[in-house]
Amino acid sequence: VHGPSGVGKTDLAGPILTQKLKELSGKSTPKLINVAISRDDSALDVALKITDLIIDHHSEFRSRKSAKMFREKIMRSVRRSPAEAAERLRTMMRSSEKAKYDVKRIQLVICLDGVDKLFESRARCGADLSKAAICGEIDDPVGYLNRLIGMKSILFTMVYRSWVSRDVRSILETGGINKSKRIDQLLSYPDNEEVETIVNKVLKPIREENPEHKNELEEYGDLLSDTLRKNPPLLGVLPAVLEKMFRDIN
Repeated sequence: VHGPSGVGKTDLAGPILTQKLKELSGKSTPKLINVAISRDDSALDVALKITDLIIDHHSEFRSRKSAKMFREKIMRSVRRSPAEAAERLRTMMRSSEKAKYDVKRIQLVICLDGVDKLFESRARCGADLSKAAICGEIDDPVGYLNRLIGMKSILFTMVYRSWVSRDVRSILETGGINKSKRIDQLLSYPDNEEVETIVNKVLKPIREENPEHKNELEEYGDLLSDTLRKNPPLLGVLPAVLEKMFRDIN
């Protein structure tokens, strides 16, 4: 998910997505794990963070005996060869994934938030951004991630600003994460007409049920449109919020 700052990328790639998965599966919400990437992180640091979180939260490892020893061993493996370590994790998790792919089986949504920060130091020194590493090492920039994509129990999302979108796509394609393995979503600020269309669609049944409050609802619609233009992420949760609010009022 890419787009300008403040448009709601992290909301879409995290809470909104996990809530939708819950609705589709009819089961409990998958656990959302946000991997916040800082300017000081390297691609290897990202791989280490993901490994640590998978061991903490995936059902295959939570009940494992000698967990501390196993964690230390797999972390050393990640430092030596991220892709080989990821392949080992994949093999272990696959043992409990014999059934066909099913949205109900997703345990974890791992959101890599702020991928563009991995590019900033290269951008400052004028280096080729398409040669940057995202998750692993410079010789295999997305090798770690590519080994884990396609697991039935884990869904990965990535969030970054638009200025690196072309380079991220190039790195993913070169690393074998092609369009058959991913969905690219651009988020942009909605224009006035789009916001008003959404607001009118959501408010229409409320207006029809409450004709005596027509004037108040018109004023509310204008206020709501103005709020949404200033806070685009709210668009993703607007219907559910309004439904609950008016149910409470009634």
